Amino acid sequence: MTREYTGRRGLLALAASMALCSDLAYAAAPETRRAADWTLEERLEMRFNEESMRARRHEAAKEAGPEWAPDDEGLNIISGTRNPELFAPHELFQSLLHNAYGPIQESGALYRDKLTPLCRALGFEETFWGDLEIMARDLLDVDRERRRLNKGFATMSAAERTELSEKVNALQAWYCRDRARILEEAMVTFGREKFHVLLYHGVAPSVAITSEATAEQVRFIAGGCQ
Repeated sequence: MTREYTGRRGLLALAASMALCSDLAYAAAPETRRAADWTLEERLEMRFNEESMRARRHEAAKEAGPEWAPDDEGLNIISGTRNPELFAPHELFQSLLHNAYGPIQESGALYRDKLTPLCRALGFEETFWGDLEIMARDLLDVDRERRRLNKGFATMSAAERTELSEKVNALQAWYCRDRARILEEAMVTFGREKFHVLLYHGVAPSVAITSEATAEQVRFIAGGCQ
């Protein structure tokens, strides 16, 4: 049936109908876009939506079997194969660096090889992996230092553990700030949209997290802990 809008009331009804359609289209927009195209606030809104959180916990419990039943309502479970759009960019960037340049060189080479076809499709230069490693050198050095400091933690005295924790916390604060800066530098250098595609369509499918962090905490970390 075709509805006709005539006169003042008809025009008002038409305007209201158009506004409603516009609102509905806007509300549905994130779900119809690529995972790479969401804004941080859209990601956080859906990530911390209670119904969405409950559904993801239920799905995780169903996959894990009866021996595991998450009952914590604040627990946020995200699978990159199902909901890549729910990750914050810094979380995927962290995973990219860890897997591409981690302590096991053979694993890093395999990981880079797996993502190289996508990098080529995005138009990245053949020097991409080397360029990114140079860009993230300071972060990778801090990661190595944290691993070195954490060795032998179990056998340390209480005083030694306190001293170590202070050192690690200081490194973590610096790391958080610099990660945000280097992520922004990478997006400017390689192209924001292209780098987001790499993160959300290349990196995310192999990432899964279980977190109790709040939206405010994720937003704070995404901003470089500042």
